[in-house]
Amino acid sequence: MFQKIEKQYNNLYNEERQFSLKNIMQNQIKEGYDNLHEMLNHDQLKLNFIAIDGAIAVVKNLATKEEITLQHKDLLKMFYANPEKYGFALQLTIINEWNMMYQQLHRLQLEGKIPNRTYIIEDRTMYSTQFFTEEIITNQEEKEKLNQLLQHSTFKLLPNKMNYTIFCDPGQEQMLQWFMKRSKEGNKGTDRQIPKDYLIKIYNKYKEMIEQVHSNYIRINNNIPKP
Repeated sequence: MFQKIEKQYNNLYNEERQFSLKNIMQNQIKEGYDNLHEMLNHDQLKLNFIAIDGAIAVVKNLATKEEITLQHKDLLKMFYANPEKYGFALQLTIINEWNMMYQQLHRLQLEGKIPNRTYIIEDRTMYSTQFFTEEIITNQEEKEKLNQLLQHSTFKLLPNKMNYTIFCDPGQEQMLQWFMKRSKEGNKGTDRQIPKDYLIKIYNKYKEMIEQVHSNYIRINNNIPKP
């Protein structure tokens, strides 16, 4: 590095230009950042994501594991009992879980446990919290905090790429029918506490905001035809 600086100094001196150590150091720092940026964005470090997104009870998780929200069923029950009190805590928990998951995926890839350029299928994304935040969070300071966390998320810091977002939209009537079916079967553990009007509000919020949250989405009408 010092040899390179000396060479630049000699070039400047020989060409009778004004010597500026500040400019040389800035160039070295910029070059260091450019090298780091190139390393982090190297093809071998990238993971590709396919998101299956949509409102509650639209049968998103046929190709994915249990969504992050359902890993906190106790907090979910508290939220449905008092959305105003526990809405911010729930959203904060979900965003932090997504960040930890992304970090874990990249650690596994760097350790050679996940092949290069692997496609990850996920049930919703951390940015899907925006649909729920807009509906349940009324405190402006809390909204700004959640938005700040999304803007500085691990997903943006690491060289991820969201290749596809599939938006499941079976229609409101079909969504309610599926919800009633799975609620009777008790396969989610929290469904009995979800009010019908909340389901409809979230469904409508998805239709209203999908382009804002996922600009390059693919809409799928996964309504099952009646026999």
